[in-house]
Amino acid sequence: MKNWSIRRKIDSNEDIVYKFPDNFVLQSRSCVRIFSRNGRKGLVNQKEALVADNIPTWNPKAKILVLERGSIYLPEHRQHYSIPLPTPGDLELRPWSISPETLENEYVQKVCGQIPFLGGRSTHWSGWSPTPSTKELAGWPEDLKVPLQKTYFGLAQKFLGVIEANEINAFENGNYLYGTFQSGLKSRLDSANTIESVEHVRHASLAMGNDRSIKFSTVERLLSMKNVTVIYECTAEEILHDGKKATALRTSQGTIEIPNNTKLILAMSTLPATTVVLNSFKMTEFPQLSNVGKRLTAHFVSSVIARVPRQNLSLPDNAPDVELGAVYIPGINDGAQYHLQLSGVAYTQCNDNNNIHDICKKYTANSVPNECIDRSRDDIVVSCSTLGELDYKNKSNQFNLVNNNQSLTTNGELTFHLNDQDNRLWDLMDSVTFKVMNKLSCSANGDDLEYWHATDKKWKKDPPPSDQIRNKNLVHDASTMWIGDNEDTEAPVGLDYRLKGVNNVYLTGGALWPTGGSWNPVLTIVAMAMHLADTI
Repeated sequence: MKNWSIRRKIDSNEDIVYKFPDNFVLQSRSCVRIFSRNGRKGLVNQKEALVADNIPTWNPKAKILVLERGSIYLPEHRQHYSIPLPTPGDLELRPWSISPETLENEYVQKVCGQIPFLGGRSTHWSGWSPTPSTKELAGWPEDLKVPLQKTYFGLAQKFLGVIEANEINAFENGNYLYGTFQSGLKSRLDSANTIESVEHVRHASLAMGNDRSIKFSTVERLLSMKNVTVIYECTAEEILHDGKKATALRTSQGTIEIPNNTKLILAMSTLPATTVVLNSFKMTEFPQLSNVGKRLTAHFVSSVIARVPRQNLSLPDNAPDVELGAVYIPGINDGAQYHLQLSGVAYTQCNDNNNIHDICKKYTANSVPNECIDRSRDDIVVSCSTLGELDYKNKSNQFNLVNNNQSLTTNGELTFHLNDQDNRLWDLMDSVTFKVMNKLSCSANGDDLEYWHATDKKWKKDPPPSDQIRNKNLVHDASTMWIGDNEDTEAPVGLDYRLKGVNNVYLTGGALWPTGGSWNPVLTIVAMAMHLADTI
């Protein structure tokens, strides 16, 4: 088939049907036979490039069509641009509603939305790429954990270019950025492993191991592939079926028929994929899918910024003008997981504010606001984001369809509430955050440690209150269509990554996760996408 173009039928309600040859690769955003992308989250976009990268090894003649919900926005990660760009919050789209009772929650009321452009959040993500331990994978099927740990985590690290922060070769102004300060920050925080519930302290694993030391993004990888064609502004709406298998994919630009030997893979992110499945497969006809949307987890977040005198880290006088550091500290309390991701900057050897800002924007793992940089003081600044696991066992957390006459892509409603376990964990992880920050102090009472109070735009000795540090948006939503072994009869997806009761529809992404843990999800999702590719 030579002509892949799909054009919207203007001023017509006629449904157009497109047919493709049998040896076609279809992904919704997909992998064996159509890519359809609903523009959400970095963790989805990495899978998209991954599948496109690997398909030629299975079938050298395969061609890949990507159906992109939006248009192209950035050809690589936004941190590589010196010009001001909109923030992720300025670009976000949320094609779902939030239940009224959820909007009454004290702290979190929403989930971070999509960035509806090619690459989605892969052009904005932070690059944190930890590998979960066996302990952190509690609740995952053993037959899934073993291949992930034995083979696929390593493959995902290589694909993303994951490297420990002390090995990053980022080079500016004649100096390596992750050097003496990285070592000093890690050494200063090593004693945090004595804090109750902390597992260990380690150099951050970041997807910055490429030759430019910038963060991995889907777009530049995807658009460089000769076997890929992208159709923009085309949204997947519904999977049509005959009661046993998918027969067509309805999109905003027409209907695409699915040949008999085709496998349709939903490589969309959690909530858009769940919306498509709920709209496509009615529970009365597919009782094995009755639990779709009935489990939900995510991460709640606190953010703290602190500063201490530069001398606390014993940095040499001839240190580079600007240095960066990144440290990762996971913890578990009563089975509930959290982690701290700390990113720091030492800059007082530099006399150029713009240079400090440009380096931080391009290479830091966490953002450091310009207003927190004060060259008149000989300080270092450390930004810490702490992520905690929303209890997946909480039955009040769900994603369901609502009968509100909205389109098939926006008729999902999200409901979630923090239970006692969540509240205890959030209180604990905030407490641990301040204890870890106190490790930066050389004073017995912490007199040399100051915290940034965002409301007042001032540095103060006292820690900021909870309402200033707790983010109102959940991140990394997951588990709505979790994968399970034969003993887990409630799981909507089997170990072959296939929706139960549907012969040719497969799933990848955060929706598959049995539990959410607290670790950043991209590496694990890429590893699972690789495992899926080999499984089918």
